[in-house]
Amino acid sequence: EECETLFTQLSQGEPSRSACRPHLIISSTSWTPDEDFGQLLEALPAFNRDLANAAKRAVVVVTGKGELRQQFEERYAAMLHQLDAVRVLTLWLSFADYALLLGSADLGLSLHTSSSGDDLPMKVVDMFGAGLPVCARSFAALPELVRHGENGFAFTSSEELSQSLSHALGVATYNLPQLKSTAGERKLNGWDENWDEIAWPLIQSHLHPSQRKDQ
Repeated sequence: EECETLFTQLSQGEPSRSACRPHLIISSTSWTPDEDFGQLLEALPAFNRDLANAAKRAVVVVTGKGELRQQFEERYAAMLHQLDAVRVLTLWLSFADYALLLGSADLGLSLHTSSSGDDLPMKVVDMFGAGLPVCARSFAALPELVRHGENGFAFTSSEELSQSLSHALGVATYNLPQLKSTAGERKLNGWDENWDEIAWPLIQSHLHPSQRKDQ
C-alpha cells in the first residue's frame, strides 16, 4: 500500500518525509495586541520571493484563538493572490496535537513582546524542547532564551523577519550567522539532553551528599 500527503509518504507500511515536502514553521498565540502578527503578513511577500527563487515552499501554522485572529485571517485572505510559495494556516489544537506538530516542524516563530521587558515567551521554551531553532521578536530579556545566530535569530523589523526565516531554512543567504543547528536538519538538544547536562547537575550540587543519586 502506498499513499502520500503534503508532508509524508507511506510505502510498504513505512512512513517517511515526502520528497516535495514544504518547510513547516510553527507559531502559537492568544491573538492579543502584545503579539503583532501583522508583522508576519508584512514579511510574507519577501519570504515568498525567496522561496520561489529557490523552488521551495513553506507552510506557516499559527495555533491559538483570540480576538485578533479574524482580523489577521481577513488581511491574509486579501493578500493571498500575491503568494504562490507560502501558505499560512490558523488552527486551534489540543495540547497533545500541538506537541506532535512541534515535533514535526522545521522552525519556530515567536512574535511575543513584553511591556515590562522581563517576561519570557514560554512558547519558545516549548520549541527548544522539541529541538527547533526559533526566529523571535526582539525585546530586552529575549537574549536569556534566544542566542542570536546560535539557537535562532532575533528580529525587529518585518524585513529582518523575512530574512531570518529564509536564512534559517536555507532558502536564501543574508548577512546573518550560520545557526548551530540548521532548521530541518540536526536538532538542538531537547528536554532529556538539557536535563542531563544542565538541570540535574545544578540540582545535584545543592543536595546533601547522602541525597545524591545518579539520577
